[in-house]
Amino acid sequence: MAKDAASEKPKRIPVMEMRDVTLREFGRESRLRRINLQLYAGELAFILRPTGPTKQLLPGGALGLITPRRGEVRFSEVRWRSASREKQREMRAKIGRVFDHSGWLQNLSVIDNILLAQRHHTDRSEHELFAHARSLVGELGVPFPDRRPAFVDAWKLRLYQWVRALICQPLLLIAERPFAGVPKEFRERVFAVEKRFRERGGATIWVTDNRNLWNKVHSTHLAKYEIIDERFIPQTGAA
Repeated sequence: MAKDAASEKPKRIPVMEMRDVTLREFGRESRLRRINLQLYAGELAFILRPTGPTKQLLPGGALGLITPRRGEVRFSEVRWRSASREKQREMRAKIGRVFDHSGWLQNLSVIDNILLAQRHHTDRSEHELFAHARSLVGELGVPFPDRRPAFVDAWKLRLYQWVRALICQPLLLIAERPFAGVPKEFRERVFAVEKRFRERGGATIWVTDNRNLWNKVHSTHLAKYEIIDERFIPQTGAA
């Protein structure tokens, strides 16, 4: 009986997986080699990368926007390379992203930017969306974002990106240098929001070029990696 019960245990599926992956953008010489990464629900991959032309390669590969020159990338066991365009759109809808750049539409208020995709691609009500946005804004300790991006401080826009990334209720969160310009007193709030996201079953890829921050961060289910000379090197807690 014990053997039968063990055989019925649900299979643990990685949220995101890269197997011996090499990434290179079309027409560019920069690349990342030998990326091996398995990321499960509740886990955080904290990656130190140098500044320079390779900075968009890892997020692009994880989102299926850059096709690997070698190896394969899977999201919830589905290969980006073989998925239909419709399936890829469904997969990307489950990935939230805090961009290294802003990505705001200047003719809309910040809250309308945040809710834009949810309004057009889900059946969630305005009441539900506003309640979710207010909850996330409150956790981050910033004002409700009802002004246009041009009239909002850059560091606040960086925090509002977390609201935009998490309001889609993603399985995977990709955060690219999310503390750039953010006052230190808000950083613990961000860490708390990210931790709660993982406790609810999400997984996070956090990319930074701040070695001091990378060295100091400690969290449950954390693995650290470093990009050195175009190679993806496992460090603390990584397989």
